[in-house]
Amino acid sequence: MKKYEKIINFVNKNDGIITRKELLENGVSKYYIEKLIADNILIRTTKGVYIKSNVIEDDYYVFQQRNTKTVFSYNTALYFLNETERTPECMDVTVYSGYNVHRITQKVKVHYIKKEDLYLGAIKIKT
Repeated sequence: MKKYEKIINFVNKNDGIITRKELLENGVSKYYIEKLIADNILIRTTKGVYIKSNVIEDDYYVFQQRNTKTVFSYNTALYFLNETERTPECMDVTVYSGYNVHRITQKVKVHYIKKEDLYLGAIKIKT
C-alpha cells in the first residue's frame, strides 16, 4: 500500500498532527482519511484536526489550527516565551473586533483589538 505509507510519512513530517485541509491539499482522499481513523492510526481530536494515535495532543496547536484568526497573548504568550513558570489556567487569545468567537468552545479569555493591529509584533514559535 504505497499510498497508505506515503500518507503516514506525510503525517510523521508534521510531528504527528495534521489537518484535513492539509491532507486534501496534498491529494489524500477522504476515503484514506477515514481508513486511517478506522485502522486507529489517526485520531480525530476536533473537527478537521487529526493526530497519530501514539502522539500526545498539543492543545495549543489544535486550538490554533481550529481558530486561525487568533493570536495567543497575555499569560499564554508569556508561557510560550518562558517568561513565567506558571502554566496558564486558561488560554489568553486576542482577536480583531467583530470576530465571531462563537466557534471557540474551550476555556479561553478573549481580548479584542483593531483588525489592522492583530498581527502587530506577532511572532511564530514552535510549541
